[in-house]
Amino acid sequence: MRRKIEEQEAERASKYQQKIAQRKMEFEKIQMELEMSNRKDHLDFEERKLLNQMECEKLAEKSKFEQFSKNQEVALEIEIFTKQGLLEMEKIQKSREEAKRQNLEKSENLDRKFLENQRIYENEDIQRKREIDDQKKDIEEKRRKMDQKLEEDLENLRNQEEFRKSQMENEFSRIQKVLEMKICNEIVENNWTNRLNKLRNCFNSKFEKNQISEKMKYLESEKLEMRKIYEETGKTFLLDIEESIEEILEEFRRLEYVLENEPSNKSRIQECSSALSKLTLAIPTLAELKSRYKEDNDF
Repeated sequence: MRRKIEEQEAERASKYQQKIAQRKMEFEKIQMELEMSNRKDHLDFEERKLLNQMECEKLAEKSKFEQFSKNQEVALEIEIFTKQGLLEMEKIQKSREEAKRQNLEKSENLDRKFLENQRIYENEDIQRKREIDDQKKDIEEKRRKMDQKLEEDLENLRNQEEFRKSQMENEFSRIQKVLEMKICNEIVENNWTNRLNKLRNCFNSKFEKNQISEKMKYLESEKLEMRKIYEETGKTFLLDIEESIEEILEEFRRLEYVLENEPSNKSRIQECSSALSKLTLAIPTLAELKSRYKEDNDF
């Protein structure tokens, strides 16, 4: 068994050595082919290099010849150009002088045009400034007139307001006076009504003898008061009242005389009492006085 294994191992080793030898031969063959290919490439390169060098020399020689020919042509052309150049230079000089003259003329024209434009601009600027000044003056004048008109309107408004205020104050004062007068008239009328009623009721049929003297003093006082008020105011209705009071006083005097001298004369006493009652009731009321003196506007 061991021997068989050794034989197998020897066989495998032999096959392996054969493979290595075969691969070595193949490698050497490939290496040889590469060396031959390199030598061939080198020879081809050297050949191409030589051919290129020869071609370059031919081209250089050709270029020298062509350059010489060109130099000859250029020299000839330069000679021709030199001769023509003098003529061209003369033309160019004349052209330059003409251009210079034209430029100078253009420059002078431009200067004249600039000066003319500047003069026009200055005139326009002066005119524009004048117009601006005129506009400013016009605006100032309009503003002044507007301010004046506004002030006048404000003054008119103030005057109207003062006038309305004065009217309102006057109206209020008038109303107040009317109210005061009305109140005053009512008070006066009430006072006169009471005063006249007191005169109308100054006699009572059931009187006492000692009352007559007091009644007469009261009537005398009222009579004097009517005269005094009449002298102060000139109201004629006061004379009517004064006259009525005087008639009552006369009748009181008769009654006083009868009571003192004829106390038992009942008829005379009754007669005087009746007369006094009629006379006191004959004193006009306030309404009667208003109606009586309405047309004369004396009440």
